Order: sequence, then C-alpha cells, then structure tokens
Amino acid sequence: MMKGFQNYGFTLGTKTAKELGIVMLSSSKRPILPQTVDRILTIPGRHGAYDFGAELGPRLFELECALIADTQADLQQTCRNLAAHLMDETGRPRLHQLRFDVEPDKYYNIRYAGSLPVERIASLGRFTLPLVAHDPFAYGDEQQASFVNDAVTVKNAGTAETYPRFSVTFTASASEWKVTLGTKFVRVVRNFTAGETLDVNCATGAIAVNGAPNISYLDWQNSEFFPLLPGNNILTIAPSG
Repeated sequence: MMKGFQNYGFTLGTKTAKELGIVMLSSSKRPILPQTVDRILTIPGRHGAYDFGAELGPRLFELECALIADTQADLQQTCRNLAAHLMDETGRPRLHQLRFDVEPDKYYNIRYAGSLPVERIASLGRFTLPLVAHDPFAYGDEQQASFVNDAVTVKNAGTAETYPRFSVTFTASASEWKVTLGTKFVRVVRNFTAGETLDVNCATGAIAVNGAPNISYLDWQNSEFFPLLPGNNILTIAPSG
C-alpha cells in the first residue's frame, strides 16, 4: 500500500475492497441520515407553510477511492474487474450489500448510480464511487427466535421498524394459524396436518404452504402485515383446532 493511504475498508457484495483492488480514502462521504422528502403546503398571502411531515429519501454514498496497481495494464484490468462486479450479466447495475469495516454487522442494499470517471496517473487511479440505497435504512443480520404455541418477546435492536418473517412447522393438526402483536394480527385459515410448513413474510406480504406460494389462505379482510418497532415486541402465536 502506498504511503499516505489508509484503508477505510468496506465489503461490496461478496468481495472486500482489498479483493477489488480498492483503497477507500478518509474523505469518503457516508451521511448520518439521507435527505428528507418534506410534505408541506404553502398558502399565497400567508407566512411559512403547513407541515404534513416528512419521509427519508434515498441514501447516497460517495466513496473516494484509489486503485493501485503495478503497471498501467494491471490498472486497466482492475477497472474492468470493478465494472464487472458492479453490473450484472445484462449490463444493468447489480444490487449489492454494502458493509463498512467499522460496522460489519450492518449493511445497506445499494447499487451503482451515476458516473465513474477515473483519474489515472501511471499505475494509480483515483475516482469517486457513487452508490445509492433507495431503501435508506441499515439492516442487521437476521435474528431468530423460536417458540411453541405461546407468547414470546422479540427485540428489535435497531432504530427503525422492521418486518418479521415467520417459518412454522406443525406438530399436530390445526384449522388456522394466527400471530398477534398488540391489536394487529396475521391469520391464515387452512386445515393443516402434522409435518406441514407455513411461511409468512410480513415484508412482502407473501404466504407459502409447504413451500408453494398461496395467498388464498390469508384472512385478508382482518389481517395486517405488521412491523416490529424498536425495542421489545410481545408476539402471541395461536394455532387453533
């Protein structure tokens, strides 16, 4: 590594910055929060505006990077390898998980967005890698909680709501399955038998029985795919019949 460069590392998908031949510089921009999308209404003749709240927009990363190679030919090949990693086989930006070495247990779902000119001096290249997380939140690795026909406390250790996924294996027959959080619940009505499985994904609203998607078993008039709020969440599971 050249003198004066310090490796503020990251992992992009399945490859580390080192494996990609990249050194991330300390001047990289990693925002604490993304820009807000404000919902306001201005009235002609009145001062200020009515505030109807806001949401978070996409989170933008501008990673100042250097490519260091032994020769100009090696530098060109490193550039091509990076381009191949950022794009899929159809030539479209690939969705990757971005993890920073200072916080390896968190990741952002990002893709390349913008332009990527490289300033080349001999076998050294410098560039800004523009990445966007349209979902602006950082996610932790999946946490699991196991319970049988009872209440359980599940902790969301993050700072924003997150949607759970339930994987169920029936040990006896049941005429329905229901999970409740406060006043909200998801209810699936079907004559289940021992050994059958049920998968409920609150993030996508998908229902699968024995691995086959089937939304028809959902009590859609009353069910609501709820998120887990930050902190402790008390869930109640109740097979019936």
